[in-house]
Amino acid sequence: EENAGERLVHERSQWAEVESRWICLAEELERELEASRAQAEQLKQELEVERNCSAELKEAMGLAMEAHARMLEQYADLEERHMQMLARHRKMQEGIGDVKKAAARAGVRGAESKFINALAAEISALRVEREKERQYWRDENRTLQAHLTDMAEAVQAAGELLVRLKEAEEALAAAEKRAILAEEESEKSQKQIEELKKKHEMEISTPCFSGYDQCNI
Repeated sequence: EENAGERLVHERSQWAEVESRWICLAEELERELEASRAQAEQLKQELEVERNCSAELKEAMGLAMEAHARMLEQYADLEERHMQMLARHRKMQEGIGDVKKAAARAGVRGAESKFINALAAEISALRVEREKERQYWRDENRTLQAHLTDMAEAVQAAGELLVRLKEAEEALAAAEKRAILAEEESEKSQKQIEELKKKHEMEISTPCFSGYDQCNI
């Protein structure tokens, strides 16, 4: 009977030690699970921020593309007008040149000469206007180049953002997978603890010790 009592005390001590280890393991798994959940939540928030940035960048790029298309249309329209003006300018120069030659051959003086000089002055004014047009087109070209550079940088930034989005999604998937595995491991440990408890309770409740007493009797 004394040995049976010592055995029971020893088994209870062993069970308490095993149960303590399993409880520590379960608590550790629970902490890991909470950490994985927190990391997954943080990654979700970061992914949402990245997606919002991507949407804003996409909208900005769309607006930039529309502005660029309008600029190209305006550029084509102005270029056509510029070519028409140059054609008129050439015709006027040719006509005035012919008038000057005819006036020189006819020896025109007085009012006719004033008319010729007025035409020459108008030609000079047209030349000044043409130079202004050239300067305008140079400025427009620089502006267009700057817009193209901005567009290229925006496209590059969009590409980098897509890479970051993919990496964030992969990290989130990995974190969620780790959280699921940790949760499964925690549930498995809890089941094992419950099974050990039931087994120990069954061992304690079985009439092994009463049989031992009967054998002694």
